[in-house]
Amino acid sequence: MNCNLDKEKISLYINGLLDEKEEIIVKNHISTCEKCKKIYKEELLLEEEFKNICSLDEINLERIKNNVMESIDKNKYTKKKKVFLNKNKMLALSAACLFIVFIALKNINVNSFQDKDLKTKSVEPSNYSIENKNKFFKNIKVKTYDDDIRWFYNKEKTKEFALIEEFQERYVLLIRDYNSNDINKLDLLKNEDSKVMINAQWYNNEDLLVTTGIDKNNMILGKKVIKLNTDNFNEEVIYQADNALIEIEEVKVKENHIDITIKEYLDEKMKNYLEKVETIKF
Repeated sequence: MNCNLDKEKISLYINGLLDEKEEIIVKNHISTCEKCKKIYKEELLLEEEFKNICSLDEINLERIKNNVMESIDKNKYTKKKKVFLNKNKMLALSAACLFIVFIALKNINVNSFQDKDLKTKSVEPSNYSIENKNKFFKNIKVKTYDDDIRWFYNKEKTKEFALIEEFQERYVLLIRDYNSNDINKLDLLKNEDSKVMINAQWYNNEDLLVTTGIDKNNMILGKKVIKLNTDNFNEEVIYQADNALIEIEEVKVKENHIDITIKEYLDEKMKNYLEKVETIKF
């Protein structure tokens, strides 16, 4: 692969904007090319800085400036040479500066926002209809897909979906709309409690129920049930296991409710468990 072209693709790879084939190519290239591996590590460092800036409890302007400056390899640049920073580093520095200026001008009280968020969480009811503040799926359109796939129609046969394994037990969701003839491929983003797609089924003609979970000690444990609208791709968590010893075993769609069978393990060995059914009415 041409390393000169690879720099732009590294940023797209980190942000999950490449298609599956390009993602594999870039990943393999980074593992064998020291130059691109270094660029990849620098880009990851900048991503972490942005996350830290956005999640600050207290605004420490000096620390923000120092962290951003430390992410730049100063040994590459001297006073005798023109300073050429790559596009992403310039964007990182500019964004951090703009953030600082915005805070200073608007005089935002970060702690007051934090208090409001904590109050919202404290009155959140049980496990049901949980407000979804994070996206769980990466969605891209694809032109075609292998026809040798088992598709599942909705009742009106206007749409269909398939859950397929692409590689290394990584499952993706395909959704085909016969009105627009579009095929959308949805892959899970890297959320701590939703790393594996386990199952999907139609709830009605527009919505899918997708069960996601984690791989723990070679055990696939269901942790969330997400309602996914196939028209606008809005996501809503309708159930999630509230501790590490609870596993979603099965989801059944009934006429006016959903039955979720869960296992509640008695200890960390996860051998003995109690089974019960949670009912969600709509």
